[in-house]
Amino acid sequence: MFELKDVISKVADSKTAKNTEEKVWDLNQRFIQGQQNISYDRNLQSYVNRKEVTNVPVINQLLPLYRTVLSRLAASYPGVVVLPASPSKEDITKAQASEAALRYYWKSEDIACVINKCIEYLLLFGNAGLLSYYDPDADKVCTKPISPFDIFYESGLGNVEDARWVAIRQFYDKDELSEAYPEHKEIIEADTEGKGSPFTQQNNTYSNSVDYIPPGKVEVFEVYLKNGKYGFLLKDEFIFEGEMPNKVWPFQHLKFTDIPNRLWGLSMITPLIEIQSYYNRARGQILQNVELMANPKWLIPKSSGVAPNAITKRSGEKIFFNPAGGKPEQISAAPIPSYVIDNIRQLQSEIMDVAGIHSTTLGKRAVGVISGKAIEKLSANDVSALQTTQDSIERGCGAMAKAVLSLMKEYYKKPKMYRMLDNLGRVIFHEVHDTNIVNDPEIHIEAGSLFHDKAQDRETRIMAMFEAGLLEKEEALKELTYRTGNAFIIEQLEGRAHARDMLDAVRAGAAIEVFSTDNLKSFAEVFNEFSKTRDFYDLDEERQDYVRDILIAVSAPPGPEGDEVAEAARKNMKVFPRSSAKSLDQAKLQSVQQQSPVAAVQTAAGAVDQMGEQGLLNKMEMAESRQADTSVNEAIKQRGAAR
Repeated sequence: MFELKDVISKVADSKTAKNTEEKVWDLNQRFIQGQQNISYDRNLQSYVNRKEVTNVPVINQLLPLYRTVLSRLAASYPGVVVLPASPSKEDITKAQASEAALRYYWKSEDIACVINKCIEYLLLFGNAGLLSYYDPDADKVCTKPISPFDIFYESGLGNVEDARWVAIRQFYDKDELSEAYPEHKEIIEADTEGKGSPFTQQNNTYSNSVDYIPPGKVEVFEVYLKNGKYGFLLKDEFIFEGEMPNKVWPFQHLKFTDIPNRLWGLSMITPLIEIQSYYNRARGQILQNVELMANPKWLIPKSSGVAPNAITKRSGEKIFFNPAGGKPEQISAAPIPSYVIDNIRQLQSEIMDVAGIHSTTLGKRAVGVISGKAIEKLSANDVSALQTTQDSIERGCGAMAKAVLSLMKEYYKKPKMYRMLDNLGRVIFHEVHDTNIVNDPEIHIEAGSLFHDKAQDRETRIMAMFEAGLLEKEEALKELTYRTGNAFIIEQLEGRAHARDMLDAVRAGAAIEVFSTDNLKSFAEVFNEFSKTRDFYDLDEERQDYVRDILIAVSAPPGPEGDEVAEAARKNMKVFPRSSAKSLDQAKLQSVQQQSPVAAVQTAAGAVDQMGEQGLLNKMEMAESRQADTSVNEAIKQRGAAR
């Protein structure tokens, strides 16, 4: 089995294998910044300004493309939707609780900002990472974006799926690391501090060198194995080792363009570098021609007596010359050939074609296109070309949500859930901890663009549901006023969870009461579903009858106005057990109507409360039904003991 110690010798090889990719990523970053007249200096191991280039301007065509695609992908950032593995109410409740926990996590950790940073990495470098972990100091699960400069795999891989491990480079403060791991203080203190320099002498710009370590920091590799083990590697020794809960994989690799059998993805900027260089050179030629035509050369006869510095740019300047020696004349430069301008347009068009973004997407008018439908279609095609990238982001977010739920299940305790979500935290804690996420999953996590939870998105969703008749006017007004967004879903979740708790109590042999303030629909659904399962028929007959009595009570309405049982139920706000007895005969009759003895006792107990204990004591001898007598006697004993 592959162990952590086997990784120690492989990290250095991984650094070396990634040098070529890092040079390309560094070049992409410089080009988007406008540093485009550069070349690679092997001695300095960095890009420097080219000395031979003096008249080549930088007309950065990449920046607007980068900003446009970034805004397009960021506007449709994904969220997650949790689906039940089966249509059972239990799986539905677990799915809703899991989604509620993820919604809270999406807001509290600002996952939209994390994903936006990953999109920036994808456009520039073609690769990005999402790392989910538990922070014991903050007592919370966190997710952060990872630059591809800090991602290392074993050398020679062709696919990320084949990797047995991944190493994430982090820079930690030396003093804090020594305090956290005092047993390794000597190794930490001996590590090189502030190695290398982030600046080159030629252009004073950042160099993404694998050898650079910020001042006051030490380089630590967080190594994660596919078998669930992980550790922190400093130099040649692991200063910490552990194991992920449920062997969950906490790191997700995202790619802008995935090329088969290639470990690293291709960015949007890389194919544009060469075309951008040709574009700058062509524009430079035009500017040189314009300058030459505006400042033509002069033919001055040597015998004219005109000094070399006599002709300047000053207006109204007087120049004295000898007519006998000849008159100075200008040489008109040749005009720019038409094919040069055509070449500029062609290069600009090719940049957009390679990037997959055209004039209409950039907000410009496309040449020869005047139809609004055609313009809309062109923009839609540009957006659809980004679907593969969006699919990669969504798959990564779905796997990240799975890892987050596993970490929550392992590390979050009930008090923390209460602090996070108040009373709802109890339900979510119970459901998430009872949910199988990894092995034989009871829920399925999907990522998409339907999870936006900003104020405008919530209000739009509520109005759409109201217009479709799915929400009442008062309910929609309440949601819009208090900005709860999906409180009706939360209420259903709490009602279903409460009904399941009551069902568990009944199965354990307890007697329960159901009030009209409870969610009777959820009670009916939960108890009705249970009555059709094998677990129901495995109960003893008395418990089956008790479940049946409860199901009948919560499924049937109390009754019309004037009905004694209905009026008593409304007065006591009690749906089960119901009792309106005003005499011993009525108490016996209502007790006999219950299939379960426990339900009969509870019904008789209600009669005790309404009729008074003494009235029943005087008439106990007239009881005809043995079940009714037993029920009433038991009820009187219980009330007497309670008093």
